Amino acid sequence: EEIFGDGAASVIVGNENVIANLVDSHSVSYDFIDHWRADGDSFDRQWEDRFIRDIGYKNFILEAINGLLKKCSVEMKDIAKVAFPCLYAGDFNGICKKLGLGSGQIQDPLLLNVGYTGTANPLMLLAAALEDAKPGDKILVASYGTGSDALLFEVTQEIENIKGKRRGIKKHLESKRELDSYERMAVFRELLPIEKGIRGEIVVQFTAISELWRSRRQILGLCGTKCKKCGTPQFPSQLVCVNPECGAIGQMEDYRFSEKKGTLFTYTADSLAYSPSPPAIYGMVDFDGGGRYWFDLTDTDADDVKVGLKVEMSFRKKYVDKKFGVHAYFWKAVPVME
Repeated sequence: EEIFGDGAASVIVGNENVIANLVDSHSVSYDFIDHWRADGDSFDRQWEDRFIRDIGYKNFILEAINGLLKKCSVEMKDIAKVAFPCLYAGDFNGICKKLGLGSGQIQDPLLLNVGYTGTANPLMLLAAALEDAKPGDKILVASYGTGSDALLFEVTQEIENIKGKRRGIKKHLESKRELDSYERMAVFRELLPIEKGIRGEIVVQFTAISELWRSRRQILGLCGTKCKKCGTPQFPSQLVCVNPECGAIGQMEDYRFSEKKGTLFTYTADSLAYSPSPPAIYGMVDFDGGGRYWFDLTDTDADDVKVGLKVEMSFRKKYVDKKFGVHAYFWKAVPVME
């Protein structure tokens, strides 16, 4: 538990306007059991650390990386950044030494400020490496599990077109909020029972799958409409323009609000409504360029919220429908990081 962290990453794969080309890959696979968690278990299980380090961690990553270098006829001195998980700090440094890495070639494994995120870890390290990369850099990324996958990327000129336009690892870490209560963390993970109060007990979270499908563009993409006649945007999608001076019917085009920033018009901090982190804060957001809707606010405290606060959209978990096993997501408003 002490080294684990929560995290996720995703990439768009294509062959046009890519920021990094996949040069080649090399994999090693072993039926090696170190960590496991059976269905229904709340906690991870593992065998003794010495066995994991000496047989698995210290060998599999080295084998995969060296195999990739040989396969590509590339020397380690030609690699700008090497990224792989850090489960044990001492052995991590030992692997770096055996690979002959200079200090500038070692990608921060994010162990101290994020933790080990499992499957997501290699992609998160790749994202972090790309944030500081320049065209022509070679980046080597390796994973660890029942073996290891090693991938070699070469950064393209397109990297210059997106720098500063993504939140990435750095901006997410800069906007983090410290959770200084172990008890609250345990509540968030449903390891401790809590008193929800009568309002929390009577709320029934029911998910209509058919409605999720019909409204998927609004729910997943925060996609509203914009009037072709007067240019007024609105959410949720409507057939009739909300502009009283227009009122056009059926002249709408898709309009995404997810990438728009906005201003908090009004809000409330509700101590009566159930929230795992009370009070529940929600308010009305006026989007830059037009459009208004109400959203939950997160990543902030009631004392820091005020009318006129600049916010942006973040895709978050809305609720869990335990009866049907559905995890429902929607967009929430978070303060814009200065």
